[in-house]
Amino acid sequence: MKLAFLFLFFLAAPVSLAQGIAVSPSTLDLAIRPGERVESQFTLFNPSLHESLYAISIKNYPGYFAIPDNGVIKANSSEKIKFSVNLPEDASGNLAEVLEISFYSENQGALSIAPGISLKVNLNVIERNGILSKEIRAFYLNKRSIAIVAAVLILGGVIVYSLFFEKEERKQKRNRR
Repeated sequence: MKLAFLFLFFLAAPVSLAQGIAVSPSTLDLAIRPGERVESQFTLFNPSLHESLYAISIKNYPGYFAIPDNGVIKANSSEKIKFSVNLPEDASGNLAEVLEISFYSENQGALSIAPGISLKVNLNVIERNGILSKEIRAFYLNKRSIAIVAAVLILGGVIVYSLFFEKEERKQKRNRR
């Protein structure tokens, strides 16, 4: 039964993967000083058999971004989207922006609309003294702490597994003899 489900999964996977549009990376972290400009980019992927039109909308800080509003991605290809961010002099803290990307394609004269995707852009404002704000430092410390906790849990799991299951395997081997 499991083999049948596995077979169906691998049979359907290429079909389902070819349906959607993807963005990479899903999150951008940009460090920027107030009054300065920073440039970045992300990539849109179109694995479908038809070219797609895309439209980008900016929710929170539209005046800060210089980015193409729309464009075309050819079938089975990718496109790098370059943009820049200009912060005003009074910006501070951690500013989060979401770029919403909508996709449209035409297939045999019919317009189809694909589900949109979003790209989170974290604007980490560097203070005048060259240090990231307290909130941003705490965020990066928390990311590091999560990685350390995950590593400890994995190591602990490996140790418990090796201690418990190796003993069980030895007992089973002895009982077989």
